[in-house]
Amino acid sequence: MPPLRWAKPALPSSVRERIIAGFGLLVIILAVVVASAAWLSREHQSDLAAMEHHTSIADLLQDTEIAAATSATYLVGYLSTGDELLLPPLRSALATSEENMVAAVALEKTQGHDRVPGLEELENVGIELNSNTYTMIATAQAGEREQAITAMQAQNVRYMQWLVGLTRVVDSEQQQVSALKSRAERTGDLAFWLLVLSGATGGALGLMVSIVIARSILRPLSSLESTARGVAGGDLAARADTSGPRELSHLGQTLNSMLATVQQRTDELQSANEELRQRNRQLLDARAQAASDPLTGLSNHRTLHERAREEVHRVQETGSPVGLIMMDIDDFKRVNDSQGHQAGDEILREITSCLTDAVEGEKVYRYGGDEFAVLLSGIDIRKTARVAERLRRAVERQFDGSGEKITVSMGVASFPEAASSAEELIYSADAAMYWAKSAGKNRVGDWGNLVKHMRDGTLPWYAADRSVKAPDVVTALGAALAAKDPTTAAHTERCSWYTAKLADELGLAEEEKSIVRLASLLHDMGKLAVPDEVLFKPGPLNEEEWAQMKQHSTAAPHMLSHIRSLGDAVPAILHHHEHFDGSGYPDGMAGEQIPIASRILLVTDAFDAMTTDRPYRKAMPIETAIEELKHHSGSQFDPAVADAFFRVLSREGAQPLRRMAAAQARPVAAAASGS
Repeated sequence: MPPLRWAKPALPSSVRERIIAGFGLLVIILAVVVASAAWLSREHQSDLAAMEHHTSIADLLQDTEIAAATSATYLVGYLSTGDELLLPPLRSALATSEENMVAAVALEKTQGHDRVPGLEELENVGIELNSNTYTMIATAQAGEREQAITAMQAQNVRYMQWLVGLTRVVDSEQQQVSALKSRAERTGDLAFWLLVLSGATGGALGLMVSIVIARSILRPLSSLESTARGVAGGDLAARADTSGPRELSHLGQTLNSMLATVQQRTDELQSANEELRQRNRQLLDARAQAASDPLTGLSNHRTLHERAREEVHRVQETGSPVGLIMMDIDDFKRVNDSQGHQAGDEILREITSCLTDAVEGEKVYRYGGDEFAVLLSGIDIRKTARVAERLRRAVERQFDGSGEKITVSMGVASFPEAASSAEELIYSADAAMYWAKSAGKNRVGDWGNLVKHMRDGTLPWYAADRSVKAPDVVTALGAALAAKDPTTAAHTERCSWYTAKLADELGLAEEEKSIVRLASLLHDMGKLAVPDEVLFKPGPLNEEEWAQMKQHSTAAPHMLSHIRSLGDAVPAILHHHEHFDGSGYPDGMAGEQIPIASRILLVTDAFDAMTTDRPYRKAMPIETAIEELKHHSGSQFDPAVADAFFRVLSREGAQPLRRMAAAQARPVAAAASGS
């Protein structure tokens, strides 16, 4: 049997057959290009619709965010002043916020579009916050403004979490718009290259066919080739000659139809791209407005935090320090109350002008209300303090002789000299500013000097000034922590009350009582170093987050160990999470190894944590909390300390719940006495 051989495909033997074969191939290629162009057009239209959908949702959510911020501002103003003229714009802002949120959710549910994760939950939280706001207004109108202010402060964390979630969804929608814009541009590029490929293929085939065809068809073929070359060069208005043989005439008509379609689609793509550019500019403008303060034109609180984190990252790479100045206008509420908010706004603008004239405008931020901040790259703590003093004098001179004495109190800190993170940098400068206000106002508080001079019991120069009150470091530290977590102030006060009673019950000496009370006030200072997303997480922490949270017990002693007047309280703070059976942290101490102040603080801290609301759970009933203490007595808690605490509760009642009716207090005492 002879071996099998591959047979070459037979070529058309006649010119006619070759012409038909060549033009048939060209028609197929052109048909593919037309089909591809049509498909690209449909994809482009789909991208446009999706982009418009996401843009509309982002616009509505940004309007919701602006209206919510406006309503919060009016609410604070109304509850602070009781001015009824603030109620109409407040209610209008609340209604606008809710209407935009509802409209965004309704648009998000439109059939054929992807769902936006978490949007319905944000809507529910927003409606709940608005409802609570109306309740606060009604409470204030009923004459109970203090109760309304308390309710507003309690809602503040949830409101900020809602704003963060809202911002996250807006960013996600804007990213979707950017992705769709990029895809639309890629579609246009692909259409262009398909067109170029079509022209090049048509020209090559035309040249091949022209070699074997008769003179009578040279002109039509030449026209086709010329048209293809023109299109390849970008001339979409070129058209082929449709005269000559029927086959070539048909091919010319097909090519002209395809070019007309491609030109139409190209015009549509150009128009759509221009619309995309305009919308993108609008989105960028809206984002810039969201990152700036409309009154002063300065970057806002959010931008400062982002920039501080960037600067800290830069310092970690280059080693060059960064300084921060936090400032607050002294007695600004008095100006608003006596002259009105318009005069207050004018003062804020004048101070902004004064600060931006003294330093570069992009380094100045409006932190919120009457607080400003200045972030200085490449400057250590000493130079930062000098700049702050220069700014303080500039503000004082700005208003000298104006009839209204306006001054500012400032606090300075630097990274890495006086802070270990961007968050600690901000809160350290804030704490130094609070010290400056408590020390007499119109001065600069240096966080580094506060720590350094208290280390050996000496005071900086301002202690010798008779007009300056003695600096209260504990108050400044507490104010810094309260600025980060407002609920902490109440928690530490309750723990201080519990520990004082418990120290008396255990018969401790006066010096030990002082250590216990001081440790209870400062035991949560380490939370300044805990990231906000971990500290305020509305749910259980994962393993990595829990490891970050546990570091607060070692961070606080690191911050306080250099202040000699607080040194005796450091061991109690360091070990206040050690368990009696050795299962605690950070050192796994057990029994009598654990300082008595730490064992007392563990019981009081746990009891208050169980009986107050937390972001991830509601408070336990008092009876349940007592049973938990009894259940873990001997393992987590020192039995002697726990029994003494039960006696305190039996005799004194639960301090956080003193406002409960007597009928509710009696079962608590009975439960404690049963230990």
